[in-house]
Amino acid sequence: MNFSKNSMGYFAPKNREGLKISYPLEGNENCLSIEEQPHWFNARNQVILASIEQFSFEGDFLAVGGGNGYQLLFLENYFKRKGIKSALCEPGSQGCANAAQMGLKNVYCCQFSDSPFKFFNIGAIGLLDVLEHIDDDVQFLKNIKSVLPIGGRIYITVPAMKFLFSDEDRFGGYFRRFNKKECSRVASGSGLKIISQTYFFSFYVPLVWLFRVFLEKININLSREKTQKNELNYHKKRTLLNAVLNLLHLIEMRLAKIGCHIPFGTSMLIILEK
Repeated sequence: MNFSKNSMGYFAPKNREGLKISYPLEGNENCLSIEEQPHWFNARNQVILASIEQFSFEGDFLAVGGGNGYQLLFLENYFKRKGIKSALCEPGSQGCANAAQMGLKNVYCCQFSDSPFKFFNIGAIGLLDVLEHIDDDVQFLKNIKSVLPIGGRIYITVPAMKFLFSDEDRFGGYFRRFNKKECSRVASGSGLKIISQTYFFSFYVPLVWLFRVFLEKININLSREKTQKNELNYHKKRTLLNAVLNLLHLIEMRLAKIGCHIPFGTSMLIILEK
C-alpha cells in the first residue's frame, strides 16, 4: 500500500477505504479536550515511561492505535535523548490530524495490518489502551509479533478488573477488561513471553466501582450521551482532587519502585517479549 503525506501533515494510503474499529467516532476529540489536564492521563504516561526505562529495547518505537499522539508526544523527549526514532499508527483520521498538529512527524493513518512498518527498524511497539478494543486479541498480537525481531518488546496498558466492566466500557468500544489470567491467555496464545505485569491505579478501584458499576446495579441506567458527558466532567481539571490523586499516585509509584506488589488496580501494564 502506497502512502503519501497529505495537507493535514500525516501519511495516508492513496486509496483508503473505511476502517472498522471498535472505538467511538468522537473518541479522539473527546480525549483531546482533556488529555493535557487531568491526573489520569499524566499519571499513566509516567507509568509507561518508567516501564520503558526499566525494561529498555533496541531499535525504533511504534505506537499502534496511538490516538491523538499524546502518549507518544510525552515519550518523545526520552526517545530523543536515547536516539530512538518513533512513529504513530492510528486508523482514525481525526486522531492523526490532531497528532500531526501537535508536532509528531511520522504519523500514519491506517490499520496495523495495512501499515508499511515491516520496512522500519522496529524494536518495540506500544499498545496503550488498545488491546481491549480488539475482538481477536490473540491474532492481533501475532500480527504485531511478526514485525518484531527476536527480543523485541510490546508495552501494553489495558483496563483491569473484570468486575469493573460497565456501560462506560461498552460505550467506549471495550470487548473486555483484563486480569493476570487474561494476560497469560493472550501471551501464550500469541507465543510471547511475559517479562513484567503489574496493576496500577489501585486507588481508583472504589471510585470506578461506585460511580459506574454500583449505579448500574441499582438500575440507574444512563444514556450513552449522558454517560460520556459524565466521564468528560469527571476528567475535567479539579485542583484539590488532582492534588490528592497525584499524591496517591506518587505513593503507588514509590511502592512499585522498591518492589512492592500492587495486587489490584483499574489498569494493568504488561510487557511482552518475542
